[in-house]
Amino acid sequence: MAGKRDEPIQPVSLRDVKFTDAEKRKLFIMGGVVLAVFAASILIVEYIFGAIPLSSTAYYPGNCGTYVTGQQIDNCLVNYATSTSNVSVCSYINDGTQESCYLDLALKTQNASTCALIPGQSALYTDCILRINQKDESMGLCNNLSMFPAESCMYNVSVSANFSGVGSCNQLSNLAYRTECENLYYYSQAQSTKNPGACRNLESSINSTVLYFISSNHTNSSQNLLDIFYSSSLNITPSQYCYYETAISSHNSSICKDLGTPFSTSCSYAIMQYNESLIKPLFNATNATAACGSYAGNSNSLGVCDFKYLSHQAITSKSVAPCGLLNTSIKSDECILYYSINTTNTSNCHTIVNSSLRSICDFIGNVTNKTG
Repeated sequence: MAGKRDEPIQPVSLRDVKFTDAEKRKLFIMGGVVLAVFAASILIVEYIFGAIPLSSTAYYPGNCGTYVTGQQIDNCLVNYATSTSNVSVCSYINDGTQESCYLDLALKTQNASTCALIPGQSALYTDCILRINQKDESMGLCNNLSMFPAESCMYNVSVSANFSGVGSCNQLSNLAYRTECENLYYYSQAQSTKNPGACRNLESSINSTVLYFISSNHTNSSQNLLDIFYSSSLNITPSQYCYYETAISSHNSSICKDLGTPFSTSCSYAIMQYNESLIKPLFNATNATAACGSYAGNSNSLGVCDFKYLSHQAITSKSVAPCGLLNTSIKSDECILYYSINTTNTSNCHTIVNSSLRSICDFIGNVTNKTG
């Protein structure tokens, strides 16, 4: 109607609103849902930041739920799992401590199956298998490791069993591992018995992986052949290496013939060098032949005894003249250098032919003159 103003809207109080019973129930349910979501959000946030656990106190075994922070709960669970030897307790742990829990329990119970609960790519898994296998002595466990840890595993088991039998290698389903295991066994058998017959069972073809495995897991009497192998790129089979080391460790040059050239020459030389190093010349003899007997310098000798005798004569006579009686120039030079070092008399350095040895002798002379 023209000229009439609109009436202002009057506020309505909730007391004046009339709800039906059905509407009241809906409002009550919706309010409860909102409160529940809000409360759950607070709990989740608090748990993430370590204030209180997500689950109720009764959820965790061993009364661990009574602790406040997540870290405290996890530490409690680890201790409870270890004290009770109950592997299922570890599953309640929510961070990386769970793997440590499985490791601790596996080591306590010496149960390798517990190691399998640790992810295979974890370093703790490898550690678990290796540490258990030092006592369990099960070659089969080595199957579950990558190559380098597997090699350590195989060696540990073999040592624990004192290389008692090659049959344990059959537990290895991995053919490459089994081959390494068998070669290590036969190599160790040859070394312990000094019987080269076992060397026939090693690989007769080039296999650098097997060669490295057997050579790196033994204290060898000599490294001459491996030095040749690596520095000259010459190929040697595991079987040949076995013959070589058995010959060296038993000081039996007759085994060298089974190597073939060029390794048989190196083998014979190393044994000759060893044998001559044991010779003690008769220093009171009138000459090297009388002093060394069959080991006096000749085509079948390395001149080790000659060098010992004549260098001793040089020092006692205070003259380098005996050094000139050695059958090679380099031996004579070494004798003069030996004389110069032991007498601190470097006046004969200029007579040394080899430039490297002469430089050493001159250096010693300079140091002696400065300190003298």
